[in-house]
Amino acid sequence: GLGLATSYGIARQSGGHICVQSELGKGTTVKIFLPKVPTPPPPSYKRPGGNKIPRGVESILVLEDDISVRHISVRVLRGLGYDVIEAAKRGLERSIAIVHAEMKRGLSALATIGSTAPFVGLFGTVVGILNAFKGIETSKATGLSAVAGGIAEALVTTAFGLLVAVPAVWAYNYFTNKVEAFDVEMDNSSMELINYFILRRGARK
Repeated sequence: GLGLATSYGIARQSGGHICVQSELGKGTTVKIFLPKVPTPPPPSYKRPGGNKIPRGVESILVLEDDISVRHISVRVLRGLGYDVIEAAKRGLERSIAIVHAEMKRGLSALATIGSTAPFVGLFGTVVGILNAFKGIETSKATGLSAVAGGIAEALVTTAFGLLVAVPAVWAYNYFTNKVEAFDVEMDNSSMELINYFILRRGARK
């Protein structure tokens, strides 16, 4: 079908031809003949000798997260005479992330308490008001004095919820600011530590 026509066209364009033989009970034989092409010579790779790889004695800080790439880079640079300080930026970031997670442990509980305590107090207020109206229905009495006691008890629940929520939100904001400030200090300290090692190696020379 279409595949045979495509193959025939490719063979003809290459200077060859296709021979098809078909016999009843034996099947079909397809032979493809292509012109012989001389074997190309093996490629010759010439090492460029014009430009030499620069060498040096400076200190180089290598920051690379991929271990294999970092090791190869360090080996090549040291072979060229450079003083290489090997460091993994991801390792520093991982250590900072671990300390950050440890410091934020428990802050989510404060956030949950601060956000849900007012609603718990509101729920208690609604329940107290419902009980007050049920008391009115039972006693058949009307007026403010009939519901004052129930509403007062309901408002106590609201006040208790706010009394819990406000200090929780304050503590959450306070400790969150402390953690963020400590993160900035850890970032600065890690960079200063790397600079210290660079200067120390330079002083030894």
